[in-house]
Amino acid sequence: MSLNDCARRASKAEGARQRVLTARWAADHEGEAFSDHVVAVKPFGFILLLHGTGTTGAVPVDTLGGSWRHEGHELIGEHKTWAIGDELDVKISAVDAQPR
Repeated sequence: MSLNDCARRASKAEGARQRVLTARWAADHEGEAFSDHVVAVKPFGFILLLHGTGTTGAVPVDTLGGSWRHEGHELIGEHKTWAIGDELDVKISAVDAQPR
Protein backbone atom coordinates (compact mmCIF):
# COMPACT_ATOMS: atom_id res chain seq x y z
CA MET A 1 0.00 0.00 0.00
CA SER A 2 1.38 3.38 -1.01
CA LEU A 3 1.65 6.43 1.20
CA ASN A 4 -1.12 8.09 -0.85
CA ASP A 5 -3.42 5.11 -0.23
CA CYS A 6 -2.73 5.34 3.51
CA ALA A 7 -3.45 9.08 3.49
CA ARG A 8 -6.77 8.53 1.65
CA ARG A 9 -7.83 5.83 4.12
CA ALA A 10 -6.90 8.05 7.06
CA SER A 11 -8.86 10.95 5.59
CA LYS A 12 -11.94 8.75 5.06
CA ALA A 13 -11.69 7.42 8.62
CA GLU A 14 -11.38 10.96 10.00
CA GLY A 15 -14.48 12.06 8.06
CA ALA A 16 -16.47 9.06 9.29
CA ARG A 17 -15.45 9.76 12.90
CA GLN A 18 -16.45 13.41 12.57
CA ARG A 19 -19.89 12.42 11.22
CA VAL A 20 -20.45 10.02 14.14
CA LEU A 21 -19.40 12.63 16.72
CA THR A 22 -21.62 15.26 15.09
CA ALA A 23 -24.62 12.90 15.09
CA ARG A 24 -24.05 12.07 18.77
CA TRP A 25 -23.82 15.76 19.64
CA ALA A 26 -27.00 16.55 17.69
CA ALA A 27 -28.86 13.64 19.30
CA ASP A 28 -28.03 15.11 22.73
CA HIS A 29 -29.51 18.46 21.60
CA GLU A 30 -32.65 17.18 19.85
CA GLY A 31 -35.52 19.62 20.43
CA GLU A 32 -33.22 22.59 21.11
CA ALA A 33 -33.35 25.79 19.05
CA PHE A 34 -30.29 27.26 17.32
CA SER A 35 -29.42 30.26 15.20
CA ASP A 36 -28.16 29.17 11.78
CA HIS A 37 -27.40 30.38 8.32
CA VAL A 38 -27.88 28.78 4.92
CA VAL A 39 -24.62 27.50 3.41
CA ALA A 40 -26.01 25.56 0.42
CA VAL A 41 -29.26 25.37 -1.53
CA LYS A 42 -30.22 22.13 -3.27
CA PRO A 43 -33.33 20.91 -5.12
CA PHE A 44 -34.33 18.86 -2.03
CA GLY A 45 -33.96 21.78 0.42
CA PHE A 46 -31.13 23.71 2.01
CA ILE A 47 -28.12 23.03 4.22
CA LEU A 48 -27.56 25.03 7.43
CA LEU A 49 -24.47 25.68 9.52
CA LEU A 50 -25.20 25.99 13.25
CA HIS A 51 -23.42 29.08 14.58
CA GLY A 52 -20.51 28.29 16.85
CA THR A 53 -20.64 24.51 16.36
CA GLY A 54 -19.33 23.70 12.89
CA THR A 55 -22.31 21.34 12.61
CA THR A 56 -24.41 21.24 9.46
CA GLY A 57 -27.96 20.03 8.98
CA ALA A 58 -30.51 19.75 6.21
CA VAL A 59 -33.96 21.34 5.96
CA PRO A 60 -35.99 19.38 3.37
CA VAL A 61 -38.52 21.32 1.28
CA ASP A 62 -41.33 19.02 2.42
CA THR A 63 -40.93 20.43 5.95
CA LEU A 64 -41.39 24.01 4.70
CA GLY A 65 -44.95 23.65 3.40
CA GLY A 66 -46.18 25.01 0.09
CA SER A 67 -44.44 24.56 -3.23
CA TRP A 68 -40.77 25.39 -3.84
CA ARG A 69 -38.52 25.55 -6.85
CA HIS A 70 -34.73 25.52 -6.99
CA GLU A 71 -33.03 28.19 -9.10
CA GLY A 72 -29.26 28.57 -8.87
CA HIS A 73 -28.40 29.37 -5.26
CA GLU A 74 -32.00 30.05 -4.21
CA LEU A 75 -35.02 28.06 -3.10
CA ILE A 76 -38.08 30.06 -4.13
CA GLY A 77 -41.53 29.64 -2.62
CA GLU A 78 -44.78 31.54 -2.97
CA HIS A 79 -44.06 33.95 -0.10
CA LYS A 80 -40.41 33.37 0.82
CA THR A 81 -37.03 32.85 -0.83
CA TRP A 82 -34.10 31.14 0.87
CA ALA A 83 -30.57 31.85 -0.36
CA ILE A 84 -27.01 31.26 0.76
CA GLY A 85 -26.20 33.50 3.74
CA ASP A 86 -29.79 33.85 5.00
CA GLU A 87 -30.09 33.52 8.78
CA LEU A 88 -32.87 31.69 10.60
CA ASP A 89 -33.70 30.01 13.88
CA VAL A 90 -34.25 26.25 13.74
CA LYS A 91 -34.91 23.37 16.10
CA ILE A 92 -33.22 19.97 15.79
CA SER A 93 -36.19 17.72 15.14
CA ALA A 94 -34.59 14.41 14.16
CA VAL A 95 -31.13 12.87 14.13
CA ASP A 96 -29.91 9.78 12.30
CA ALA A 97 -27.20 8.69 14.73
CA GLN A 98 -26.61 5.25 13.19
CA PRO A 99 -22.91 4.81 12.40
CA ARG A 100 -22.27 4.30 8.67
